[in-house]
Amino acid sequence: MPTHRLRLPLALGLLVFCVFSLTSSTHPYGYEGPTISYVERTLFGTGAGLKEDSVAGLVDRLAYVPFVIGKHTLAPGRGESLRRIAYVLVQPSIATLVCLALYGLARQVRYRRSTAARLVLVAAGATMLWPYSKFGMENHQTLWTVAGTWLFLRYAMHPSAGRAALAAAALGTLALTKLSGVLHAAVLFAAGAALVLRLGAGRWPSLRRDLAIGLAVGAAALAILLVSNRLIYGGWLLGGRYEIGIEYSPRLWWNSALGLLVGPGKSLFVFNPPLLLGAALLPRFLRRSPELRPFAWALLALTLFYVCGLYWFFEESWGPRRMHFLVPFLVLPLGLWLDEWKTLGGRKRILAGGLLALGVGTQVLAVCFSYAAHPWTLRRHPSYSMEGITWNPRLNALVFNAHLLRSLLSRATGGPSLPFVIEDHYIPWNSPHPVPRPRRFDVSREDHLDFWWEQERVEWSKIGGDFWFDQDAAWVAILLFAGALTGGVSTARAVRRPGS
Repeated sequence: MPTHRLRLPLALGLLVFCVFSLTSSTHPYGYEGPTISYVERTLFGTGAGLKEDSVAGLVDRLAYVPFVIGKHTLAPGRGESLRRIAYVLVQPSIATLVCLALYGLARQVRYRRSTAARLVLVAAGATMLWPYSKFGMENHQTLWTVAGTWLFLRYAMHPSAGRAALAAAALGTLALTKLSGVLHAAVLFAAGAALVLRLGAGRWPSLRRDLAIGLAVGAAALAILLVSNRLIYGGWLLGGRYEIGIEYSPRLWWNSALGLLVGPGKSLFVFNPPLLLGAALLPRFLRRSPELRPFAWALLALTLFYVCGLYWFFEESWGPRRMHFLVPFLVLPLGLWLDEWKTLGGRKRILAGGLLALGVGTQVLAVCFSYAAHPWTLRRHPSYSMEGITWNPRLNALVFNAHLLRSLLSRATGGPSLPFVIEDHYIPWNSPHPVPRPRRFDVSREDHLDFWWEQERVEWSKIGGDFWFDQDAAWVAILLFAGALTGGVSTARAVRRPGS
């Protein structure tokens, strides 16, 4: 790729990485905490006090290795703030790669560079890719699902031995992210193979060569998967990694499907408003880019698998976490309207702008507060169940985080922390006697900004620091702010350049 063509994705990557990093947290979420502890114990015999096993795959564990080494090579007594913030850049780095893989896929389906860049900005700022850049858990699987689709499509359109190896490596890495990554890799391989067979008339000698390369790379990935599972989990495939009987217990598939579409607490479109337009434009997009149709069927099959078979499809996580991998693909159709923006009607512009603004506001509410604030505060409520989380608007994470923002503003203006109140309303002829009082939940420990630099400021003030920040942490924050500004200006210039 010529150097001038790299300027836009590099500037875009810098902007996205710095914004994601500035809104990251020192608190690891989900199984990221046990993963960090495992890597620290394995490399240095220490840990963060977390002794339970992690269900994270090998790729997730390896991503922490350079940061763990960097943290433990700092001289004792120096760089304490850097030790505390050692891992805040890990998940933002992976989430940034997701956005760059989306850029590559958008270019592969013949969008202009400027349109591809705008799609990345929509995905990074108005969908749950942003909050999950700090939450983790899904970033690796989404990255290699998008990258595998892009590289397989790139190979199918312009076959070569090198591209075959890259596509196979991407799918092999995908299998090493999660246990479900094996299924993702298999389904995407079937979709890519169908496309290659449809386009491959007259190229059978090279196809046999490329198939041999792919099988060799796939066999190596399978061997790594089996051996790493045996070493880490105690079994060649599962070991103690998952309680598979619980994970895949039968359930009402239509309940999950309706929840995914319209459930106020788990709808893909409530937590990612721009995807509503993306889904509406999807049929037209697939007519424009028919080479993506096999992959669209593959993604639909994966979605049905999660909806129909996964007991934990709806849990306490932010939004429909299991559908994180779908987000970049449903952003792609938005490029149709972005390409036509200058000639697009006023009503369509208002609709697109409104959904974008809702998306940004939704993600800001998500990143400002702790991922764990909602489940840890409301877990004592009797209605806090999978069905309650999905269908009860008062248990909606967005409603709860909006209240945290209101409470934060109250404290910032000298007022008290405001309790979160849930009041049950009964049918008059069937109400209990006496009617239960409204339940009030204290949020004084949760209505604080969940950004690493704010956490570091509080930590520094506790130990009597002379300045607002420790100097090392301050330099990290300054560099990230400067990087975001530089990346934003460079991206704007590159997008406006003639021919982009």
